[in-house]
Amino acid sequence: MDRQLEACLAAERIVNAVQSAGCDLSDPHSIIQNAWTDLPDGIQYAYGASRLVLWDEDYCDYVVKIALDPAYEKYCRREVEVYADAVQEGLADSFGWCMCYSEPIEEVDNYVPGIYVMEYLDCNEDEVYDDAWCYGYKEYCRSNGLDASNYDNADEYNDWNCEDEGMYLDYFESEMGRDYLRAFEVFLCKWRITDLHQGNFSTGKPSHMKIVDYAGWGW
Repeated sequence: MDRQLEACLAAERIVNAVQSAGCDLSDPHSIIQNAWTDLPDGIQYAYGASRLVLWDEDYCDYVVKIALDPAYEKYCRREVEVYADAVQEGLADSFGWCMCYSEPIEEVDNYVPGIYVMEYLDCNEDEVYDDAWCYGYKEYCRSNGLDASNYDNADEYNDWNCEDEGMYLDYFESEMGRDYLRAFEVFLCKWRITDLHQGNFSTGKPSHMKIVDYAGWGW
């Protein structure tokens, strides 16, 4: 099945389920406030500063993203633009696939936010951190002639590795390769994607790791 069609069908299923339960997608804040009582069984949600995310845990190939406020619609649009450019730059494997499902309706007295679809990606902050930490620990032990088969040197490594950012970059480079990582970093700067943290990455090896929130912030 064509991916866009597949994503549209997934979005339609989520939207219909939420609306059938009486939730108003034009008022995402009300969904958040009443999620525990109003959302139908199987529909999960998460939200950040600017967007609400909904998905069906039984068919979780895709999620839908909805701006929480008209001013935040630009962040949803930005992700579609960023992904299209990532494809052109050969960096699409590092970004969650996304598309616009429905355009916003922006009338004076009637604002209906757009609906955007992204592939579902499992995010686990602990796993991302653990993978990077384990790689850094092994490299630290190797370079200092220490035994990496146990964690006897963990405290020493943690004292030495006071900057998590360096640990992540070393880990990513080991999996992605220096040239790809450099192109990836330049791309992030180009689009001012600065709001990156462990919760914005899917789990898995960095060569398969993808960013799930790459709209940036405050630009």
